[in-house]
Amino acid sequence: MAMNAVPRPASVQPDSGVTPAQLNAALAGKANKSEVPTANPAAPMPEMVGGKAGVDPRVFDAKGHSHPRVVSATYAMIKANGLSDPVMFTQQFNYQPCLVLTAVDPGGTQPPQLVVDSWIKDGTNFVGCVVKGYRARLLPQNNQLTGIALLTALVTGVNNLIATLDRYNLFGGSAQGLEVSVVAIKRSDVT
Repeated sequence: MAMNAVPRPASVQPDSGVTPAQLNAALAGKANKSEVPTANPAAPMPEMVGGKAGVDPRVFDAKGHSHPRVVSATYAMIKANGLSDPVMFTQQFNYQPCLVLTAVDPGGTQPPQLVVDSWIKDGTNFVGCVVKGYRARLLPQNNQLTGIALLTALVTGVNNLIATLDRYNLFGGSAQGLEVSVVAIKRSDVT
């Protein structure tokens, strides 16, 4: 026996007397190689509302697979001009995504307002946005008037108040330095 040869078990001899016909009969009804399930080499489908059963029982997702992400989660900082730098999503969306903008630590006495100022697109895909952040401002203060001065000022006061509030932007307060969580989610009403 050669030095690297593996000894054959006593029960398996080169001429065991099994004919090809006997072997085929023994394998009859067993799975063909084409029927044995195989791992899918492609990335798994993304999640979908309601789910969907697979269509090929001979293919399975291999161990260690991951489904495509349908959410992008990033952060932005509001600058002095009330806008963030461009926020680039961690994936592209073929339709305008649903966006959740949340102030991380709003602070201050007036709650911030957050909206999308503009979308960033690459062809037809949505790849990012610019966030606009602002705060409500307190109304301008008028001098406190009492007695006759109040009555006298009442007539002219209404005109003064209107003049003071004309073009007054209640939501023109700065949200500078506000950190914003930007979560973009793939829409489930379109494919």
